[in-house]
Amino acid sequence: MNVEAIQFNDKIQHISDELRKYNKFLSEDRIALFQTNYLKLKNNLEGIMKSKRNLQIGIIGEVKAGKSSFINALIFDGKDILPKAPTPMTAALTKISYGDRFEAEIVFYDENDWNIIQHNAHLADRFLRELYEQEMEKSAYAMDFEQFCVFKKDDVPKEYSACKELIEMAEKNNLNVSQYIGQKIEINADEQDEYIEKLNHYVGAEGQFTPIVKYSVIKLNNERLKNIEIVDTPGMNDPIVSRTIVTSDFLMNCDVVFFLSYAGQFLSQEEMGLLTRSLPENSISHAYLIASKFDSAILDYKQKKAPLKTAVQHTLFNLNQQATTTIGESITQQNTPAVVKVIQANLPPHPTSGLMYSSAMKLYHNEPLTKAEEHILKQFEKRFEGFSRSPKELMKLANVHTIEGKILSKVKTEKDNIITERSSTIIQDQHIEFLRLIRQMEEQTIDNIQEMKHSDVSGLKNKVEKISSKLQSIRKNVNDIFTANYLKASRILVDIKIDVEKEINNHTGVKVAVSTSSDTGTRRTGFLGLKRESYTIITTNYTAEVTEVVASIRKYITRSREMINNEFKRLFDLQNMKKDVANEVVGAFELISNEFNESEIKRALEIVLNQIVIQDIEVDQSKYDAKITSTFSSPSVRNEEISNLQLEQERILQQVANDIKSEIDSKIKEIELLLEKYSANFIDDIEAQITVNAKKIEMLLKDKEANLKRMEEIALKLNVFKKQLAQ
Repeated sequence: MNVEAIQFNDKIQHISDELRKYNKFLSEDRIALFQTNYLKLKNNLEGIMKSKRNLQIGIIGEVKAGKSSFINALIFDGKDILPKAPTPMTAALTKISYGDRFEAEIVFYDENDWNIIQHNAHLADRFLRELYEQEMEKSAYAMDFEQFCVFKKDDVPKEYSACKELIEMAEKNNLNVSQYIGQKIEINADEQDEYIEKLNHYVGAEGQFTPIVKYSVIKLNNERLKNIEIVDTPGMNDPIVSRTIVTSDFLMNCDVVFFLSYAGQFLSQEEMGLLTRSLPENSISHAYLIASKFDSAILDYKQKKAPLKTAVQHTLFNLNQQATTTIGESITQQNTPAVVKVIQANLPPHPTSGLMYSSAMKLYHNEPLTKAEEHILKQFEKRFEGFSRSPKELMKLANVHTIEGKILSKVKTEKDNIITERSSTIIQDQHIEFLRLIRQMEEQTIDNIQEMKHSDVSGLKNKVEKISSKLQSIRKNVNDIFTANYLKASRILVDIKIDVEKEINNHTGVKVAVSTSSDTGTRRTGFLGLKRESYTIITTNYTAEVTEVVASIRKYITRSREMINNEFKRLFDLQNMKKDVANEVVGAFELISNEFNESEIKRALEIVLNQIVIQDIEVDQSKYDAKITSTFSSPSVRNEEISNLQLEQERILQQVANDIKSEIDSKIKEIELLLEKYSANFIDDIEAQITVNAKKIEMLLKDKEANLKRMEEIALKLNVFKKQLAQ
């Protein structure tokens, strides 16, 4: 670890240790979040800056995206070293590094890790209990607590619920956690099947030790693994929330990322959503998009007996178009990780086929093919002219050596620069978050000191009652603001529906290419055909590209979506609505401001206002692509077919418009329900924020002098922490 990383880590560790002493006086939620962030920072910096450490390369993608086949081809010459069908419930992470034999190292959580996990699991229980008590006070009927927990489990913050899940899994498996905590276990085997069977006890869905495994390391004697470490993640659509979070944390530790997407169903909307949610917002500066199982995408080319070169070029063009459009649209959305822009900068996508690579290696060594390999090669022979089973030609389709030469070799060479760059980025990002948390705790502490100095228990309760009364007095006014903004939003969206219909005119029409061909010859003429004369027949051909129609439909979808979301944001200003609500709440206390701490009201108000979010309208374009490609099997149409293509384009554009207008109607209803929900709960949520803090102060007032002195010491300490972080 370099000097900068060591100093920053030590500083945050010191602050984290000090904050634990103040659990009685400060917000436990903020202390827990600070400690969780510190644990992530510590693990990331230790991994990044470890002396002579390997360059870490992350392989991510959905389950069945071909990640294991890709690694097998890239590193293991196509041999099935990694299993090709991992379950979605496989453990959080597998690191593949250099070793002398077939073995694995299982690393369990250390004591500090497990303490934080237990603490956060406790906070999950307390969160549900407090939420239960609050809602039962307002509810007209009683509900069993266990049933309530089932209904409300999704409301628990993920950093709490993930830890609770690990604890429950450990209890279910009757694990004596203390026996294994901080330990490492080595697995050795001579055969792969035996090895996988042993490994499943630690990383499998039903593995006894799965909940306490931090990560596993596979070590293999392979020269290509020297100085690098492959981080093979489970599918991004992992159904276990705790594993998903851990996977995301480990991705922060990677220097380079390969994002694999199945070329046959390239970059779906769901896949892009999972990508943006799974990757860290920053810190990864080298990321590449891999179109896996490239052979499947080539076989989707409809023209019979087409030249293989034409099919490959057509497939590459479509993949690049899909990537450019989908990633470009993703970047326009809010909260898109910066790494997505890195992927965009490294387009076009890199195609690869693990099957073609393994087939080439087997043919080269005169080894038998599997049934799957034989089937695909026969399909290529049947479908494409110019296809050859020669290992050289199969290697070209596999494209593995190109990826190895242009990307893998390059990042190996730039290893030291990449590592230093990543550590600086992580420190900068985490520094801002730590400083924000300390400032929040300092402000809350100063306000609570003033409250303790000027209040007693009865006065505090009286103040809370007055705040509650004042908040209730403006409930109707706040409701009116939400209602007025819903009506405004619905009018805007109805008007935009007209613009969506008009926008069709900017995307209709097919570009037609004109070409001529001539046919010359001679024919007999005159009496009895005794004369011969020359003739020339000129034929005019008209051609239109189906891919251009697909592109026009995509552009219409993109333009409509941009127009809807941008115009809606421009005319329906969510920030102004929040400002109106804030002014109404703050204004209610202005005339009696001497009785209340304005920052206390504003702080509770800010927390509740930040929960108000209206999502953009989304349109899945993939189904419209399929409508065109299922009707027109060739990439281009000629003459009479052009009019059919134009008609199909107009029909689909109209269908898209109708679907978008239907989405707008759904969005109007969604906004109505959202604003109705916010309107109904807004005042209660502010009151709840203030009440929780008041109860903490009430507890401290039981030993006022001692606790006041302690609070003042803590405020000074927090100010010192703030200055240290600001340096």
